[in-house]
Amino acid sequence: MNEATNKQVTKTREIVCSALMDLMNQFQFREIKISAITKQAGIARITFYRNFGTKEDIIRIYLRQLYRDLFNMRKKQDNLTIAQMIHMMFMITELQKPVLRKLFAHDLEYLVMEEFIEMIEEGLAEVFTDVDIAEYLIQFQIGGFTKIILNWVKEDCEKNATHFCNQITNLMNHYQLNTKN
Repeated sequence: MNEATNKQVTKTREIVCSALMDLMNQFQFREIKISAITKQAGIARITFYRNFGTKEDIIRIYLRQLYRDLFNMRKKQDNLTIAQMIHMMFMITELQKPVLRKLFAHDLEYLVMEEFIEMIEEGLAEVFTDVDIAEYLIQFQIGGFTKIILNWVKEDCEKNATHFCNQITNLMNHYQLNTKN
């Protein structure tokens, strides 16, 4: 795919996502039809299906890109500590709070969890050094991170990201988890 095509795909996806978010202000997600999304976005139905399979895919792709951006930021910084990585996750989540709260209000928490878990698995796999327990440790961490972040968003991010980053880092240090940082 050439650069112009990539830009067009990105723009189309952004327009469709924005249309869906606008419709979610007026209707429950389960009530929204593909035809309403395409009409709101000003695109043909075939264009929708070139980019998405379902309306849930709109959200999956949006979240995947959001978390991919976070992952790419992490990769650009050499020697990023796990505390800095955790802080970045909370900062991105805080910036996306309005969208996440809207998704939760429409009972789409499971989509957020799916993409969040995938992103954490990728990030933590590079951090833990003890191969024998890494798989279990990653699953353990995912459960904790996911629950904390989801509750934080539900509570309207009352405490700041630094607070949670410090708490999680203290827990990890307390249990002396084998990480590269």
